[in-house]
Amino acid sequence: MLETEIKNLTAQIEKLNSNFEALFNSANGSPVEQEKQPTKEETKPTITRDSLRELCISKVRGNSTNKTKVKDILKSKGASLVDDLKEEDLEEVQKLLGAL
Repeated sequence: MLETEIKNLTAQIEKLNSNFEALFNSANGSPVEQEKQPTKEETKPTITRDSLRELCISKVRGNSTNKTKVKDILKSKGASLVDDLKEEDLEEVQKLLGAL
């Protein structure tokens, strides 16, 4: 029974792939489309406030003396919480926290 289900799913996936391929080719008017080269911003990893918050927590849990250092780093950017940071400061704060 499981083998039958796998075969059915495989057939459906192949059918979907062919439908997507046909749709893509008809929309572009050409059968082969070159892949878009990633720009500088696309290759750059994005930093989220959640990941930065987790980094702060891990630094403080790893060494309790880092609590004041983390607060000082945030304060240097005019923030008391990670949520108060400006978007452009996230990467720099991450680098500073990584040095702890």
